[in-house]
Amino acid sequence: MSEEEKLDLRTPEARSEVYGRLAQAFAYPEPGKQSLLSAVDYTEAFDPAASKTACSVREYNYNKEMHSTNLNEELLRFYHFFGLSRAPDALMPDHISIELEFMQFLCTLEANAAERGDDVLPIRKAQRDFIQRHVRRLVHGIAESFRADSEACLALVEMTVEVINADLHQLVEELGLGSDQAA
Repeated sequence: MSEEEKLDLRTPEARSEVYGRLAQAFAYPEPGKQSLLSAVDYTEAFDPAASKTACSVREYNYNKEMHSTNLNEELLRFYHFFGLSRAPDALMPDHISIELEFMQFLCTLEANAAERGDDVLPIRKAQRDFIQRHVRRLVHGIAESFRADSEACLALVEMTVEVINADLHQLVEELGLGSDQAA
């Protein structure tokens, strides 16, 4: 990616927008709604139940340290701590779209806190910890297991890896390593 093409991650507002767009891009394309990916490409790339070339977009497939029930409970605790709840028909808490939407929410929360003059440090630490404990593992797992032929899907995965790596690097530079100190 050239300097001109790099995504702006300097402000919480910009980061929020980037995370929101990535979350949308990883959601299954619905008829009548604009989507970066076609339903066929999405299925071939990200629906293992329908395609042998697909990789999962759920964290439990890449988190060998934690049973899926415990993983989802931990994710729900993160979400609940910040006042969010799960709708009955929502995607699973470990779906990439949900984790990226949560990062969007945290960045918006940071922007609002900064605007009010409140301390943003706890929110920044939560962002770092959530990326370290969950988003990084999921995104890198997807990148390592990606086998589909779709250039659009591959570009989405590569861009997401770049965003996560850049954002985590920025957070660690500012805050130091968190509780999950694996780099």
